[in-house]
Amino acid sequence: MEIRDAQCMVKTLNLSEPYSITYESVDRADNIFLNIITRDGYRGWGCAAPVKSITGESPEDVLNCFSSTIEPLIKGEDIFRYAYIIETLKKELHGMPSALAMV
Repeated sequence: MEIRDAQCMVKTLNLSEPYSITYESVDRADNIFLNIITRDGYRGWGCAAPVKSITGESPEDVLNCFSSTIEPLIKGEDIFRYAYIIETLKKELHGMPSALAMV
């Protein structure tokens, strides 16, 4: 099953339980959702929750990584070659753990 398309979108989610760390209180989180679509019309979803102080990535970093690296590498690939896709992305996505995890 060939990957025909991939889309990424940012959604701000309100947390049901806000939390505090250091000098900051957090009540919402920006999440990046990835939608992969095969030629047969099947869809798969992934999600990244980047936080600059934790993962080293911002939502903008993940979106840029998607456009410049992830999307071009996965389009046209066979979804059943998942291990190959991930190994290929690991080589390209140094310092981008959230971006890799969403795939």
